[in-house]
Amino acid sequence: MKNHALGKFIKKASEKSWKPTLPFPEDLWESDWPYLTIDFKADFDKMYQECVENDDMFVGHRQKDMHLSYAHEGWKAVTLHGVAPDATESHEQYGKSKKDYHWTNACLKFPECYKFLKRLGYSDYDRVRIMKLEPGGYIMPHTDGEGRIFGPLNIAINNPKGCEFYFQDYGKVPFKKGRGVFLDIGNVHAVYNDSDQPRYHFIVHGAVNPKLIDSAWKSLNANFKLEHELELLKEQDSKRTICYGIYNQLDRIDNIPMYLRFKASTLFYLKRGNKDVDIIFGDTIEELLNKSADAGYDYCVVVAAGTALQSFNFDSDIRKFISKDKDFGVAGHILIRPEHWAELHHQYFIVNLLAYKDVGRPNFGEWQGESEELLPVLERSEENFHHDYTPLWVRVNKNEKRKKQPFAGQGWELLKAMFEGDWRCIMLSENLRHNKFYHYPDHDTARYEQSIQTMTSYESQNWNQKKSIDDALSVKDQIWLFNSEDMNIVNEGPFDLVVNTASGFKLFDMFKQKKLNAKAKIVIYDFNPKSLAWYRHLYEWGSTPGFKQDDLGKRHLNLLECMKTFSDKEHFTWIGKNHIPPDEQGDQHDDMTIFKDVSFVKSLKDAVSYFGGSQNFINYWTWFRACDVQFKKIDLYRDTDKFCKLFTGKGRKYVNLSNIFSTDATNLLFGQTEVQCAQQRCLFSLYLIDPDIEVSLSDNWNRFRHGKVKDLVDI
Repeated sequence: MKNHALGKFIKKASEKSWKPTLPFPEDLWESDWPYLTIDFKADFDKMYQECVENDDMFVGHRQKDMHLSYAHEGWKAVTLHGVAPDATESHEQYGKSKKDYHWTNACLKFPECYKFLKRLGYSDYDRVRIMKLEPGGYIMPHTDGEGRIFGPLNIAINNPKGCEFYFQDYGKVPFKKGRGVFLDIGNVHAVYNDSDQPRYHFIVHGAVNPKLIDSAWKSLNANFKLEHELELLKEQDSKRTICYGIYNQLDRIDNIPMYLRFKASTLFYLKRGNKDVDIIFGDTIEELLNKSADAGYDYCVVVAAGTALQSFNFDSDIRKFISKDKDFGVAGHILIRPEHWAELHHQYFIVNLLAYKDVGRPNFGEWQGESEELLPVLERSEENFHHDYTPLWVRVNKNEKRKKQPFAGQGWELLKAMFEGDWRCIMLSENLRHNKFYHYPDHDTARYEQSIQTMTSYESQNWNQKKSIDDALSVKDQIWLFNSEDMNIVNEGPFDLVVNTASGFKLFDMFKQKKLNAKAKIVIYDFNPKSLAWYRHLYEWGSTPGFKQDDLGKRHLNLLECMKTFSDKEHFTWIGKNHIPPDEQGDQHDDMTIFKDVSFVKSLKDAVSYFGGSQNFINYWTWFRACDVQFKKIDLYRDTDKFCKLFTGKGRKYVNLSNIFSTDATNLLFGQTEVQCAQQRCLFSLYLIDPDIEVSLSDNWNRFRHGKVKDLVDI
């Protein structure tokens, strides 16, 4: 924006906002309301066309101010009721009186506008003008006399996107085509047309038709009442209380170490995603539901030990799901196998506790053969989520009488009670289904335990168990190009020693914030040799033989080229990898393919942007390459002593532990007990070396923590 003062005004004004609140004023005329809106139905397109066709009739408005620093730009007008078409200011400016006001001959050129204005029904019209604001034009901050809400009525003939009206203390006024606004122009206000179209508005002064005010008032009341009701409903929905019931599965997992491992794993995912969720433990599903109902919760999300809610947004996703369809009885994985009645899988489901109490708090129900009870006859969708037993919907066939059903699956008693109580039993959404993973720890538990210990799978192993092993194994070779955490280093420097993982570019923030002393030493560590090799490549690239120079002999750093020349680039990974556009799939390891991945492009752009653009990024990369850097293969779970040797000596020290103690892989490989012990062992060992070592980490509950190690360790 070429006018600095206006830009500053708009920036500050845009931070403000106003809308009516209860109670409404008894006397609106005496209130401090800045505006009141009224929407008109008329052919504003025709009126706009009249303005365009008669552009030559618009003259500069407030021309006497043009030599001043606060002069307006591109502000024009034509007068339809006043002294003359080109007399756009008050009568005093022309040596006239209000007695000289009349409908000018300009009305002949604007017949649609004239007819609309007459229909407003003012008992006495004062000045009436069409105001034009050119593209790029602006009206500088100003006031027009003392506050009076029903002074002028400003009606938008059009209001192009980018053209905004601001009050200094109340923010943006919600103009749109066909909307009239009674304005208190005693407040400081300004307008800027940041569009490629002219803006045309009526400004009508005079004795306001009371019917217009009544109409605006009634419309406001009706709309406000509706909005207020919606806000109350939203508030009520947000207050619907939800608890998470961890089904311990001790009755199904006959193996104490595995029981503890997977109960802790499920707790880890719940706490990692939202540390404030309410959690209840229970040995049976009935115990969970009764505990949560007695505690006054509205819904209980039953999560079996061994279920990982992997999305960090799982709680908000569940609340959104409930708010969209809050009147169900049960939502979960409802299965109908061939020749079976319905089954509710125990791994993950949501129970409406009002419905649960309404149907008499039934048992969950375990597997059984042909039931002696009469069960509702069900119908289901032909389509499935997967296989032939996962219907998209299930409902009672009300044309069929209840009858005995073969092989009622687990959860049958809860489903039966809900169906018979006319409570709907629905499926979890695709989003909720995909953002969780079930390990099936109750399936061949002893062999699964052995499989985890050896990190090997066997031929007949459950598919989910196999996947968990494969995913954990894949981590050992993954090279994380970008940080999953915030790249801002909040610990105070400057430092003489920086110890950082071989991943992402968080280290470069040391250079951005100038937190390194002149002779600082950097140590890059990782358990993965390939990650260390990548960071060494990043450090040495551009100084190796064969690196091309330009005609001036300068060595230019290019991150993408650096990545492409790395020998193990097929192990590069990042959040959201493999979102490559369909027409560019091809070989995932091809140079021309992996770097076209949508999420890669975004991650690279975000990283470079954080550092203030490509040139700044290259500058920090250059500084890194000029530092004294060492590379160390260290596994924090096994090499604590080796790790601590890095921190001997004087000077201020910093270490980034990243999320080493809060990953999916370590949670499976070691279990939460060992993960917490390893974290404590690492922090305590550092504390004994130097209590003032600065540390940043995502701890075992994925909580970001930073500060001196003496303030972080549990002594």
